[in-house]
Amino acid sequence: MRFPILFILISLTSAVSVAAAEKPLKRLDVTPKTVSLSGPRGGVQLLVSGIHANGHARDLTRDCQFKVTGPARIENGYVVPTGNGSGSIVVSIGSMRQTIPFKVERFDRPLPISFRWEALAVLTKQGCNSGSCHGKPNGRGSLELSLNAFDPRLDERSLIRGAFVRFTHPVEPAESLLLKKPTLRVPHGGGKRLRKDRESYAILKQWIAEGCRPEQRDGPQCVKVEVTPNDGRVIRLGPASENQAADAAQQQVRVTAHFSDGSIRDVTRIATFSVSNDSVATVDANGLVTGLDRGQTAVVVRYLDDIVSVYLTVVRDISGFVWVKPAENGYVDQLVHAKLRQLQYLPSGNCDDATFIRRLSLDVRGLLPSMEETEEFLADKKTDKRRRLIDRFLDSREFARFWGLRLADLLRINRETLSEERAADYSRWVFETVEQNMRYDQFVRELLTATGKTADVQAANFFRTTNETKMVAETVAQLFMGSRLKCAQCHNHPYESWTQDNYYQIASVFHGIDRKQLEVPKGAKKRKPNQREVGMFIGMTAGRGMSNPRTGVPQKPWPIDVERKPNQDRRTAFVEWLTAPNNPFFSRVAVNRIWAHLLGRGLVEPIDDFRSSNPAVNVELLDALAADFQKSGFDRKHIMRVILNSRTYQRSSDTNQFNETDENLLSHARVRLLTAEQLQDAVFRLCDGPQRFAEFEHELAAADKLLATTLKENQEDQDAAAVVKSKQQRDAARARLNSYYMTQQPYPQLTSFLSAFGQPPRKTACACERREEANLDQALQLMNSGLIRDRVGRAADRFGKLPNEQFIRELYLAAVSRRPSDAERKTISDYLKAGADRGKAFEDVIWAIINTNEFMFQH
Repeated sequence: MRFPILFILISLTSAVSVAAAEKPLKRLDVTPKTVSLSGPRGGVQLLVSGIHANGHARDLTRDCQFKVTGPARIENGYVVPTGNGSGSIVVSIGSMRQTIPFKVERFDRPLPISFRWEALAVLTKQGCNSGSCHGKPNGRGSLELSLNAFDPRLDERSLIRGAFVRFTHPVEPAESLLLKKPTLRVPHGGGKRLRKDRESYAILKQWIAEGCRPEQRDGPQCVKVEVTPNDGRVIRLGPASENQAADAAQQQVRVTAHFSDGSIRDVTRIATFSVSNDSVATVDANGLVTGLDRGQTAVVVRYLDDIVSVYLTVVRDISGFVWVKPAENGYVDQLVHAKLRQLQYLPSGNCDDATFIRRLSLDVRGLLPSMEETEEFLADKKTDKRRRLIDRFLDSREFARFWGLRLADLLRINRETLSEERAADYSRWVFETVEQNMRYDQFVRELLTATGKTADVQAANFFRTTNETKMVAETVAQLFMGSRLKCAQCHNHPYESWTQDNYYQIASVFHGIDRKQLEVPKGAKKRKPNQREVGMFIGMTAGRGMSNPRTGVPQKPWPIDVERKPNQDRRTAFVEWLTAPNNPFFSRVAVNRIWAHLLGRGLVEPIDDFRSSNPAVNVELLDALAADFQKSGFDRKHIMRVILNSRTYQRSSDTNQFNETDENLLSHARVRLLTAEQLQDAVFRLCDGPQRFAEFEHELAAADKLLATTLKENQEDQDAAAVVKSKQQRDAARARLNSYYMTQQPYPQLTSFLSAFGQPPRKTACACERREEANLDQALQLMNSGLIRDRVGRAADRFGKLPNEQFIRELYLAAVSRRPSDAERKTISDYLKAGADRGKAFEDVIWAIINTNEFMFQH
């Protein structure tokens, strides 16, 4: 597998803001410096850049003039040979000019058309082998092609052997259905795909005329695809003058393929182009990118199996925008502000203290702050109080439980696959790794190389929840590499450079895992444990690999360039590769998950879909966080602390006229609905007070202690009445605790309330299992569910004995972590005084505040 991920930073800025800042053109730069053309198909795309005095470069390919002397013609910078010989191309703009020599060979003796590197590339460019056309399973009509030409042998069988007579006509190439259908000379369900005057048509026609030659098995292979410009170019708009052409928000892209025989071919006209965000920019079939609006997008260049992404930033001048440098606290703010300044978004100010403590407590602990915590923080006048609160919450037991829950979601810890005992033990191990702040690379190492009884080695339960080789491979790739590999099981990944062979190479790492069901112990015990409670023994058998089912070729375990001893656990080398400092995935995926949880949206989104065609909104920031993560020893708390202390995290959700349209660049805080578990716990914490959970914790600790003592006293008879009773008391105490705060439990209950608000069922490793979209059921649950009615009634009991003024004050502190405004205080006070039933009035007020956006949302 190759990872040709190329990021070209391009800024397109309007004339008003840049005209004064941009210097006149200093010189022209044309690439390539010399042009070699081979045969009539040997076209080359020129790139013409104007270099300003300040070093900035901008594309002039469409603005300059070309004068050709010799056997060639040129259109929009694309040089096409017209015969053998030599000549020159004079490129000029204003008073500046540059001469490019060229030479044409083999015009009358062209090389045969390459079936794979030319004919299949053309079919891919025209979309003939896409998933919606002949590339879908079993093809379309009577023609079946492999998706995006990933299987040239299948395409040979379909186009050359199996369908020779039907689709190609070597005697009269123009009469071939392969040409007549896409030019609509005969009906074609896919519409018009080819034009007779285009290079793509000429390539297919010539290939048919040459007898539809298959690709030589020992022919040169493409080893690299290069996209230019690759100099971090910034393109700026400015007024036209003698030495400065009128700008268009455009950039020409050139694509070259490097082959194993040393040859280099310009494939710009047969490569495929697309963009990830067509509201920001478009790209035409020849690689001309046109900016539309400020923002960022990936320009994806595909040449058969190779995918290269060009990262494009478009900036539009905003009237009245003036950058006022905000305060910064570390590299996070510096990199965020650099992007905001470039795109002309003015960041919002800091949130107030009440908003901060609520936001921090929910993000770090999953719980609302207590009324006492809020009052203490609001009263604190020291300038470092936010930093101290961050440290305090990160060191809390609630933090470990809540972030353990987030990990348990991804690891699919549930009582359906595991027994309640095994799920509890597995979750406890996850919780302890968070509480101890275990290095993340060590956590993953222990998880993926676990061997032994699942009752003793808790990490080994990972291979029970992922109980099949392909499931393990796909889960590992998605969790720790941010790669959705599932589609590569049947064909090469359509949006990334993962191949079908790569899929089975990763699967081969885990193919030797043995899951041996342990026997239920025999004996005279009154109650025997069931099979799930007994668990499995997880082992590893060396030498068992997987073959690609399409080719039948056995695949080496990933990474394939590592020599392994015959009996070595192949998982060890994989984990070493995965957690190595130069791994392009591991650290970036880990910090992106942390960022998404704390800021409400990942730098890469979806957070488990890393690919060159889905770039980060701030590449520099993601790289900086990943490097810091590695330098810190893969310390998750360190990265959280860096983010939480940044001004970016502490920003207000209130917008200004210069950032109200920003959705992902972090100029203001993102308003988001509390998660299912957070919302239920917020209701419980408001209505019952924080002391209720502490009581349940104390009861469970006492029950655990009593059970340990009873077991010790009855070592000879573990089924004695005293032991049974102690276990029942422990189970009852655990059930009470587990039915309370959902953010503090390893596997929360599955209820209609939690389901309505998006609780994941833990069936897959996809972060998309946790649903965030609003729905009607949520409104019904908040208005009239049994849970809300019961808790509101309890809250009325909790607050009912308080004087009205104290009730209003404490209600707001407990619910939204702030004091009520005068208007709110008066409205509620008047309502309470007017009510004939004081208890009912209290319930109405509590129900009303639970249904406010301020309570339900993180802001």
